[in-house]
Amino acid sequence: MPPGYYFLPEVFEAVGRKVFDDEWTGLERNPGHVEALPHPSVIYDPTAYVFVDPEEDEVTNATLYFQHEKRAALLAGLDPETCESLTFAQWARAYERSLAEVSKAEESKQRRIETFRILQRLASGGHLRFEMRDDQNGMMRPVASHIWNCRFEIALPRFERAALSSNITYAMALPPSGSALEEFWETFIIDLFVHESNIAEVLANIYYQPFTETDDKNDITKIRASELLALAERKAAPAQTTQSITANPPESSGPPSEKAFKAVFTDDIRAIVRECVMQRKGAVPTKKAIDVALPGNNITRPRVRALHAEIWDEVYGEKPTVGANSRSVPG
Repeated sequence: MPPGYYFLPEVFEAVGRKVFDDEWTGLERNPGHVEALPHPSVIYDPTAYVFVDPEEDEVTNATLYFQHEKRAALLAGLDPETCESLTFAQWARAYERSLAEVSKAEESKQRRIETFRILQRLASGGHLRFEMRDDQNGMMRPVASHIWNCRFEIALPRFERAALSSNITYAMALPPSGSALEEFWETFIIDLFVHESNIAEVLANIYYQPFTETDDKNDITKIRASELLALAERKAAPAQTTQSITANPPESSGPPSEKAFKAVFTDDIRAIVRECVMQRKGAVPTKKAIDVALPGNNITRPRVRALHAEIWDEVYGEKPTVGANSRSVPG
């Protein structure tokens, strides 16, 4: 590991934990494939268990029973080494818990994919700067941000392998369907790293908010149009305004996951505050300007006041007066 750098899986974990907070379980690193246990009615005689002693429920599919017995015992809260047999009721309890495991794994997979999409958006916008190690001299070389401006399906293998492909053919393309997939995956040997200063800055500047129940998670056209309207409201802001990472990358296929969310970055907010400070507006009208440009945000008044004071000091070399921190100040 190059000193001062973090490997892509570590960056993935940090960004995921920042975005999803206590929803993040750690399973997102490798959700695996989880299946539900066979339904108890498939294992046992669906009529016999009602009439016989609970300890003597009749197994009618011994093959499936013994194939899943140990896992079922664990899920039922029993010791698989000492448990001689499971009743219909115990298997039913294990079955319900296996359904919960499947649901948990699926949610982890959704968070995994959503985090990959965030990383792609950050990288394509030049915020997250990946680097690779030159095998000839050991020096770190930057990875051009434009290679992330691709369909998500093309970027996904890079995240899955934490590397770039050494075959130029796959720089912006996938192999033809059904052809040489094993060889394709073996080409991802150029490990990807991010410098600690860059990832620290990215993590500090990510500001996100989940969709509310009234938001339409699948109306990407509406979301993108809202971004344009917000951009128009900030017409005096710097041209490098950070794009929302809500929408899919260009030409991405398939609907967004249910865990999609709106996100803005602190530099968006700073640009609005700086514009207001240049117009010598106080913190109150600055908060109103943020609300107009970023409708539905939950940035607090104290945070706006602190940011307003910080930028006022940068611009004018002094702390704002009481009036400047509450009302518009004449120029």
